[in-house]
Amino acid sequence: MAAASRPWSIEPYRPDLHGDGHLAVIAAVYREYGFTWDPGHPYFADLVDPIAHYDRKGGFFSVAVMDRRVVGTIGGTPEGSTWELHRLYVAASARRGGLGTALVQTFLDLARSAGATQAILWSDKQLLDAHRLYRALGFQVTGERRCDDPDRAIEWGMTLALR
Repeated sequence: MAAASRPWSIEPYRPDLHGDGHLAVIAAVYREYGFTWDPGHPYFADLVDPIAHYDRKGGFFSVAVMDRRVVGTIGGTPEGSTWELHRLYVAASARRGGLGTALVQTFLDLARSAGATQAILWSDKQLLDAHRLYRALGFQVTGERRCDDPDRAIEWGMTLALR
């Protein structure tokens, strides 16, 4: 989809501009999938203050905005030459138009520009659409773990070599 025809923008998260819009998107996705949403749980600490968790640690947290409303999220953190993708969520009303791909591409572009040679992510096994997207972009399943989220979900680990 050409940039000019995109109904959204992807921009760095700013609490003064985006408020808790990122939390609303993620909470809605959690409800959609029947996951436990408890922003007081330590698993969600990165979302309470994304700037402290991502930006101040050399990473980033961005939101997708459509009609002045947050409709998507993506984050990334570096660990040496590996960058980890975090918190890809897209509101149901904004899916199927390329936004998920654009958010992941934002992550990949930032990781590459920072000199990363590998991208990794962990994703709940129930998020089948996300897994299809990741595989289409070249990620491969490389592991499995039990998450420390409130549901103790099983996740796939996925890896992509960056060139």
